[in-house]
Amino acid sequence: MWKTHAFRRALGPLLKQLDAEYDIPAEQTSTEENTSEETQSSQRDSSSGTSGKPPREPGLTTVGFQEKALLSSLTETLVDDPEEVKSILEDIQPHLPVTLQVKLWPVVTLSAYRSRVKLARQRISLRQAQLPLKADIADKCRWLNEKKAILDAKTDTSVSTAELEVLRKELEALEERVRVTKQLIQDKEVLIAHSHEEAEGLKAELKTDLPKFAP
Repeated sequence: MWKTHAFRRALGPLLKQLDAEYDIPAEQTSTEENTSEETQSSQRDSSSGTSGKPPREPGLTTVGFQEKALLSSLTETLVDDPEEVKSILEDIQPHLPVTLQVKLWPVVTLSAYRSRVKLARQRISLRQAQLPLKADIADKCRWLNEKKAILDAKTDTSVSTAELEVLRKELEALEERVRVTKQLIQDKEVLIAHSHEEAEGLKAELKTDLPKFAP
């Protein structure tokens, strides 16, 4: 349930002052205990004329306790229905000092904040209703991020591109070696062909010259 904590902190000293003014007990367990408290308090008041506290009518402590219980209830209750608090305040107003009246009376105006409290309830309800949706969205986003990471790893060709470039350079180097080797082979073939031609020419000259050396 929604509570206005700032209002609670501001209301705390007022409740303590209300306790101090009218000896309101911290807890009320039974009607007999309340009656006994009222009797003992009345006897103390009659025997001590210098207590400084205003005279109380019978049952005023019980009314004060009811007022304290109402003021200690959920702020939503006070905002939605302040009439009971207002009624009790009007009943005990003649017995309250003016300073305490001034401090307590704004409580009955809490109904003016009803629209704000309603909007706050709606915002809280909306946030609570959105919690499952937010959790679902977070799970789907996490799943999508995982899939994207896998896809990026598969589509990232930077490493393969670098390796391909290295292979291309190796191929170019090999092709250059093949070209040079082919050229060397061609040069050797030409040289061999020239050598054969020279040898054939020498053979022909030898055949021609041999008869000249015959006896």
